[in-house]
Parts: sequence; structure tokens; C-alpha cells
Amino acid sequence: MSQPEFWVSWPLPAGVGIRGIEEIIRMQDKPLFIKKQRKLNLARRLLPFILAAVFPAALLLPFFLPAGAGAGELQDAPGAAVAQEPPASAGENLTGVFYDNGSFLKYKAGAAGVTIVACDQGATRINIPDYIEGKPVTNIAREAFSGCRELTEIRLPGMLRTIGYAAFAGCKSLTGIDLPEGLEQVGEHAFWYCDSLREVKIPASLKKFSLNTFAGKGDIRFAVAEDNPVYTCRDGVIYTKDGKTLVRAGIIGSDSFVVPDSVTEISAGAFFHHPLTSITLGPEVKAIGPEAFSGCLQLEEVNLNEGLKSIGDKAFQGCLRLGGIIFNEGLESIGDNAFEGTADLKEIVLPAGLASLGQSAFKGSGLEKADLAGSGLETLPYGTFWDCVGLQDITLGDKIKVIEDSAFRNCTFREITLPAQLRQLKTSFTGCAELESITFPYSLKSMGSGVFAECTALEAVYFEGNMPHRGDGFGTSVPNGVWTRENDSFSGLPLAVAKKLKIYVLTGARGWGDSFKDFADGSGATSRIPFVYPVEYYTLEEEAEQDNPRLILHAPESFAHLETGSTAEALGVIRAGLPAEAGPILWSSSDPSVAAVDDSGRVTALQMGVSTITASLVYKGTLYTGEAEVNAIGLESPLDWSVQRDGTVIINGFREGISEQEMTELEIPRSLGGYTVGAIRSHAFAKNPSIRSVRIPGTVQTIGNNAFYYCALLREVILEEGIRDIGVNAFAGTGLRELVVPQSVTRIQDAAFADCQELQSATIKSGNLEYPLGIGVFRDGQNLKEVTLAEGITATGGYTFAGCTSLESITLPSTLQALNMYDFSGCSNLKTVELQGYLLRQETGIVENYNPFAALNIDFVRGIDNKHIKFDYRESKDLVILHPDDGNDWGGLFNNAVRTGVRIPGGGIRLDGFIPLTSHSDTGGKSYQPVINEINYGTFPVPVQNRTAAIAETAQSSTEASGEKDEDNTAKETAKAATVFEVVRKTVEENPWLSVAAGGMILAVILLGGAGRFRRNRNDQ
Repeated sequence: MSQPEFWVSWPLPAGVGIRGIEEIIRMQDKPLFIKKQRKLNLARRLLPFILAAVFPAALLLPFFLPAGAGAGELQDAPGAAVAQEPPASAGENLTGVFYDNGSFLKYKAGAAGVTIVACDQGATRINIPDYIEGKPVTNIAREAFSGCRELTEIRLPGMLRTIGYAAFAGCKSLTGIDLPEGLEQVGEHAFWYCDSLREVKIPASLKKFSLNTFAGKGDIRFAVAEDNPVYTCRDGVIYTKDGKTLVRAGIIGSDSFVVPDSVTEISAGAFFHHPLTSITLGPEVKAIGPEAFSGCLQLEEVNLNEGLKSIGDKAFQGCLRLGGIIFNEGLESIGDNAFEGTADLKEIVLPAGLASLGQSAFKGSGLEKADLAGSGLETLPYGTFWDCVGLQDITLGDKIKVIEDSAFRNCTFREITLPAQLRQLKTSFTGCAELESITFPYSLKSMGSGVFAECTALEAVYFEGNMPHRGDGFGTSVPNGVWTRENDSFSGLPLAVAKKLKIYVLTGARGWGDSFKDFADGSGATSRIPFVYPVEYYTLEEEAEQDNPRLILHAPESFAHLETGSTAEALGVIRAGLPAEAGPILWSSSDPSVAAVDDSGRVTALQMGVSTITASLVYKGTLYTGEAEVNAIGLESPLDWSVQRDGTVIINGFREGISEQEMTELEIPRSLGGYTVGAIRSHAFAKNPSIRSVRIPGTVQTIGNNAFYYCALLREVILEEGIRDIGVNAFAGTGLRELVVPQSVTRIQDAAFADCQELQSATIKSGNLEYPLGIGVFRDGQNLKEVTLAEGITATGGYTFAGCTSLESITLPSTLQALNMYDFSGCSNLKTVELQGYLLRQETGIVENYNPFAALNIDFVRGIDNKHIKFDYRESKDLVILHPDDGNDWGGLFNNAVRTGVRIPGGGIRLDGFIPLTSHSDTGGKSYQPVINEINYGTFPVPVQNRTAAIAETAQSSTEASGEKDEDNTAKETAKAATVFEVVRKTVEENPWLSVAAGGMILAVILLGGAGRFRRNRNDQ
């Protein structure tokens, strides 16, 4: 008898058979069965939840991997280059995200390389690989790492060529930067305010960088490669190789510094925010650059040398502790805001050689005493002593003729002596709340609007001379310049003050009467109140004026426009502080051919022009003089004109009744009515059918919008040096044939010379001042063949040469920083565009079909992107873009249909991107067509994606064919895998709603299925 399956060793109860034994066994095994069943049910219930977790993880996986990681691209170690892929196709332009140390880097891959465009703001350490997607990382875009406050360490790629504007600005934790060999350009403010930056290594390849690249730090330890051809570093200071320019100061190991004898220039920002306390200039220093010592909070002492000629803008701005400075006699210019905010500066004496003072030069300083009497200044600029609340003792001297707006704004002095030759006063004393009285010299000819706004303590105003022009007056058309006596020089003066104000006029002065109309209270057109100011006359007592002896001349009103051949009444003379017997008075004319003066002071006009009449006498060995200006006119001017707030004339157009013959040859005079012609009003001569030639003098600062708009017969325009602003459509639609814009011009506005159908040649000169061009400056100039753009132009406005169908070549200046949309649209005959440098400020983010010469890379690669300048290369199949011969792959940046090349000695062109001809093979293995003096457009360039294979075939590489084939197959398989993986990653990245929707649907199906199984299992139990 065989043993039962479950053997029971204990004795059987009485009466129990085999069936009973089986029942007992079944009863004892039931708990084990139930336990197994529960485990199985649990597994079934958990399966849907496990799948629900795995599926989203699989969807999100591509976000956490480097581009191409799914294709087997691995980094062996930090800093290792990503495995290269086959070259991208010509039209490929990818955007991706790369991960390093848990932080992302956004990049854009173009045909010639990769540009890093953004970084995780929370990144702490970043290692930028040399290659991404098989392409070299060559550029870091503007502001790519800006504001990454936690970034302490970064490795830059070895193929890096450019670092954009403010790329690392505000990286306050970054301690060091090793700039790689091969780096060529570093943009402005690239490392601005990197507070923790301590070490910077500058490679030999970096031959030029912005002078404020490292501004904001004075404790950097610089190191410059010994073979750098431009820079060297000595004792912590960077100099040019010849030692003549001090470029940037780092850690110098002392609180004081003596500039070496070899240095002739201190560069912009050289000591920006440096902690030094004392600086002594070497004997050869001629110039201090802008912001050279700006923000040096500890600087107390500055010793200037005798040879110093200029101090740049903001040179010592914010040097709070600078207690004293002695200006050398040879100093010629001080820039804008040069000493703004120097709180401890108490006294200045400006030297005799100083001829130029910038705006707000001493704004907000601690000055208590200022002496300008010995300087050569004729204009006190805008905001010179604004907010100098401690200034009480000021001597201006007699040379200053113009005091600009806000020159003394918010000062607290109670009285001031103005220059004896002052001619023009603007809104100069606003907010001088403690000013009680002021005397204006007889020479004053014009006052601006709101001269005394907020002068709450003003009690008396004295006028020695004839009534000046008052207020703005801009826009007021007054026949022949006769000025209206109702204006707003006193607007802004509190009404309560105006009611008590005394106006005193020296007896003999003309044009005043018993009162005059002006305004009080608010300065706006709706807030000011018309007010009548009574006039009282006074005389000068000799004893009272002995401390200020002088000659005062009262010119007759006819001096403003004295017709040739006529004689004016005699000039009035007052001997202020001089006895009656002092003399005799001698009279003279600065230009006797214009006006003659006799011994009695009577003046006769001889021919058109302006002459200064001078009265002089000697008393006790001292010469005293007085001056008056006479304007001699011929026949009545054909022009309608009026006087502006600054005392200059604006031309409004022709007077009524002028014949067509008188209009034919228009010559704008330099002066009218004794006032300089300073502007031509908008639409002044628009659509005039008679003007054939125009000459505009340099006194004219502004040519208004549409000034000569569609003067169809206008063939010749002569613009003299001195003109600064050419308005919108100023000469649009004229018949100009040749154009020369003088170098004094600093702004050319939109369409200034657009639709000039006969214009063939245009030259824009430049005084090396940076300025942009407006939109469509030469648009639709169908006959324009030759254009010369001088150095200084920084940007175009778009449509600049659009429709210039005859334009064949153009050379862009090296100062050009950015092009714009549609600049060369429709230039169907354009053959060469020569770039002199990199477009470092090229913006991005404009619609992509705005395409600069069909450039391929989407973002910033060598400064060119394809989001600007509509140029359809199909319009000109012969176009060649010439670029700097710097050894870089410029040709790879552009569409295959666009030829690129370099200019060679002798004027020929060497084209990039061509397969070498058999008879002219390049032994260097480069893909060049032979050098040619005349462009041979010949064979079309080989497409970018085929160049590598074509060059390899031409060079007949010795590599075995089988090995090449295996490597090629491997590369192709890797590329395919990478492409598939990249498509998945990009699809998920660009369409996150798809992954969410798909995940939700699958999760719902899984959960519903799991719930059904759960119910069935419970029913089974």
C-alpha cells in the first residue's frame, strides 16, 4: 500500500477512514491556500499603479538627458567632448537643452557651431563641453549667464570664439575665469559686477576686449599670456604691449599707485570701483578715459600732471572722499558728469586752457567755492552745479556768454554776479530757493522759459540793458524776426513772490516801457497765470559801482537789422563806477568792411554781415571795454524766419510774394537780424517746384522733417560742416545726383534720402562719433551705384538700401554692430557686401524670415543671425559676402546659394566653400577656388552637407576604404538613433500637452482595468 501524499504520523481517531483523513488534510491546508491567493491578488492590484508610475517617467526621461544621449553619446569624464556626429545639413537649425551637474544649458546649433543662449539661474558649477551634437561650441550669447548668482565655477569650451554682451554680468559668486586660447571677442559688460571674481587669465588670441568688460571690480588678479601680441601684465596692471596705455588695474598690493612714465593714456574704466586711496599720474599722461576712476569710494587724493589734456566722462564720478584736486594749466576739456557726487570736494579753480566743460560736471558735489574767471569757457553747460547745495562763493568771470538749463538748479546762494558779456540765459536758476536778487548785464539778448521757477525768496531783478527776448517762442511765426513782448521767462515763479517782485531797469535801456506782460505760478500752459510786471528805472552811482567798474553800451534797436547804406543813432554809453572825465572813449569795428563807426559812436552799415562795435577807455592804467553787435542786411531777405528760445533763428520757408526766380538758387544765410541761423523748420520748403540748388551753412544744427520733401527739381545740395541732425524725409523724393554728408552729422533720420531716383553716389562721413542710421535712409534709390559709409555708424534701421536695384557693391564699416530687417531687399544687382568686423550687437527674436543674407545659424554665431535683413539670395545669384580673413568658417554660416570670400592684396577675391579645381589644387587641403582678380562665379558651391565628403575625395585620403565604410556606417546609425531620440525629445518638449493627454488616457485605462480585476478577484474569493 502506497504512502498518502500528506503523511500523518499521529494516531487516527477511532472510526476515521481514508476519506476522513483527506478531509482533515484539506482543513489543515486551507490557511496556506488563502495566503497564496491574497499575495496573487495584491500583485494584480499593484500592477496598474506600477505601470502608471513608469509611463510618466519614460515620457520625462528625455528632459534629463543631454541631446543625443540616447544615441550613445557619452562623456568619459568632466570636460570631455561629446562624440561628434556627421555634419548637419545646410538647413538644420536646432534648439536644445544640455544638462551638466543637474543644471541645464540652453543652446542653439547652427551650421557652423553651437551658441549657448541661457543657463539655469540656480546653477553652481557648469562644465560647457567642447562639442554638442557633434558641433563645436563657439559662442556664448549676450546675457546667457547673466544673473546666475550662485555660479561659482565654469569651464569654457576650447573652441570658444566670442562672448557676448553682459554674458556673465551679475554672477556674484563666480571666483575665477580661464578664457580659452582662441577666444577673439569679449563683449561689453561681459563680467560686470562679478563681485567674487578674483582671477582672470587672458589668452594670446584675445587682442581686443571692451574696456569695461571687468568693470565693477578692483581686486582681480590678472594674468596675460606672454605671447599675447597686444597686452601685457605688470604688477597686477594690464598695459598695451608698448606700455603707452594703462588698460585695467587689478590687485596692485598697495593703497596708492603711481602711473609709470611710459603711459600716455588711462583707458576707460581702468580703475573702476578700485579700492585705492591715492593716484599720481606720470608725466606723459595726456588723457584720462571715461569712468577711469568712477566709483573709487576710498580715493582721497589725485595728483594730476602738467601735461594732462582731457578728463573723460564720469572719470571721477562717485569718488565720495576726493577732497581736493588741482587742475593743471594745460587741461583743455572735462567730460560729462566727471566729478558728479564728489561729496568731499569743496573748492575748484578752472585753468586758463580749459575750453570745454561737459554737462553736469560737478553735479551733486560738495563744492563751496568755484572760480571760473580764469578759464576759457564761453558756455556754462547743462547742470554744471546742479544740487551743489553748499555753493556760496562763485566767480564766473567775463568770458561766459551762454548759461544752459539747470546750470545752478537747487543751489542755495543768495546772490550771484553774472558775466559782463552774457548773451543768453536759459532755465538756469530753477529751485534756487534762497536767491534774493540778481543783476543781468547789458549784453543779455535772450532768456529761456521759467528762469526763476521755484525761486521762493526772490525780491529784485536788475536789467542793465535792452529788453531781452523772453521765453521759448518756439513755433511762433513772427514776420522778419520782430519779437513778441508777451512770453514766459517768469513762469513758475510763485504768484505770491511775483506780486512783491521789483523789476529795475537801468535808465537809457530800450524796449521796456512802464511794464511788461509775462506769466507767474505754474510753468505749464494750463497752470501758469498771465501777470503784468511793473518796471522801475534806476541810475548807477559812481561810488556804488567802484568795486565793479565797467562800460555799459545801449545799442539802438536798429542794430538788429541795419540796412546797408544807412546810419544808426549813436550808441549809449554808461561809465559804471568810472568818473565822467575818464577817457577818452575809442571806437572800433571788428569788420570795417561790414560796418564803420565814427568818434561819436554812430554806426554805418556798408555791406551784409555781422560786426562787433567796441568802445574802450583806459583809466588808471586799466583798460575797460564794452561791446555791441550790429547786423548789416542788404535787400530784404526772401525768407520767413523767427527766433527760438535759444536766441537762434529758425527758417520757416519763403516769404509770401517771392518770385520763382528768387527761389531757384537757395542759400541759407548764417545769420538774420543779428541772430545765428540754427534750424530749418519741418516742411519749410516741401514740394517747392522751383528750387534747383541749396546751400546750408554749418550754423544750422537741425534740418527739420520733410524740409525739402519732393522738391523734384532740386539737383544739388551742399551741406557744410557743423550740421548735426537731418530729419525724417528731409530730402526724400528730390532730384539729387550726388550726396556728401559732413562728418559733423550725428543723426540721419528715417527715409532722409529715400526715393531719390537720380541719386548715383552717396558718401556719409563721420567724426568717429557713434550713431545709427534711421529706417530706409536710401530706400528705392534705383540709380544708386556707389555708397561710402564711414567709420562711426553703429547700426542700420532696416530697409536702408531696399529697392536700390543698381547697387552692385558696398563696404560696411568696422564700427557697424548690427544690421536690420530688409536692409538689402530688392538689391537685384548686388554682387559684394564686405564686412569689416563682427556684428556683436545683433539682436535676436525677430520673425525668422527677416534673413540677413540668408544666414543659416538661428542665433549668435560670429555676430550674425538669420532673424534680420530680408535678403532673398535668389534676387542676386551673383552675390558674394566678403568677410574678415581670420581663418574662421564664415562660409558655413550662409545659405549654399550665397558665395562668401575674402579680399586679397591687389583687390581680388578668394571665394570660400568651393571644391579646388584640378589644375589649381590647394595643397593645404582647404576648399578654395583659386585666387582671382576678377570674380569668376563659375561652378556653384558644393552643398554644405556634401563638402566634407567632397574634400575628402579630392584629398584622396590614405585611410582604407573598408575602415572608412565601417566608420561611416557607424556614424550613420548613431546619427539615425540620435535623430529619432531628438524627435521624441523635441516633440515632448515643444508639445507638453500631448504627453499630458496621452499619459492621462493610458493612466485612466490602466486604473479602470485594475479596478475591474480587483472586483473580479473579490468575487472569486
